[in-house]
Amino acid sequence: MGTTINPSTGVITSTENGENSLTVTVRAIHTTTKGYDITAETSFTIKKRVYPIESESSLVGSDTIDKTLTEYKWESNTANITGDYIVEWVLGGTAFEQGYLSINSSDNSKCVIRRIKTSMEDIPANLSMKMTKRVNGDVVMYLIKDIVVPNYIAVQEALNPKLMSVIHAAGLSTNPDFITMTEARALTATDMEGVFVGTNIETFYELEYFTGLLEIPIHCFKDCSSLTGLKIPTTVTTLKSEAFFGCS
Repeated sequence: MGTTINPSTGVITSTENGENSLTVTVRAIHTTTKGYDITAETSFTIKKRVYPIESESSLVGSDTIDKTLTEYKWESNTANITGDYIVEWVLGGTAFEQGYLSINSSDNSKCVIRRIKTSMEDIPANLSMKMTKRVNGDVVMYLIKDIVVPNYIAVQEALNPKLMSVIHAAGLSTNPDFITMTEARALTATDMEGVFVGTNIETFYELEYFTGLLEIPIHCFKDCSSLTGLKIPTTVTTLKSEAFFGCS
């Protein structure tokens, strides 16, 4: 710390440039007209600024970006923090570079990431937080967290057009080009009744993502003569009668 005193006024000025607290003794000397010196002194402590410790800090938030907005925070023991600092948040990785993610808002305590578009596969990204001292720019800590934009699509029209056509025609998806994981997981056996009977779907391996299903309903895939393969979700415990009657 740099500490100076104005000898005329006694005003003490301290700047933040040290790592330790220190004790300062101030002595005032008054010389009388008769040449006698009268002294008085006092001591006080100038305390160092206290900043968060990197080893005791962490970035907290979801490992996956599965919502439009996802919040991240840094956590540390801040009870005795006196230092003035600046926090900078930076997105990186493939998901950021390809335009899937952006920083929606940020401040010294948190960062909110916006998912801009959905993905057809898991895409990696990372979020870093750099804390610097406001007084001189020295780095206090640097934290980084790996995150993923998950595969958001259960069935895609471009890859399975016949299946997607049936799904959308039955009102099971909002978009004609795909059904999202959220939509797929929300469907129950009741929703699936009668939807696929007699249709020309050929494969339904994506059925494994429909984890809201506890059973394959009666006649679910009856007379789907072109159906050659599917993958039943692990949540299904019951196959109702004639669920696959008339399949190839």
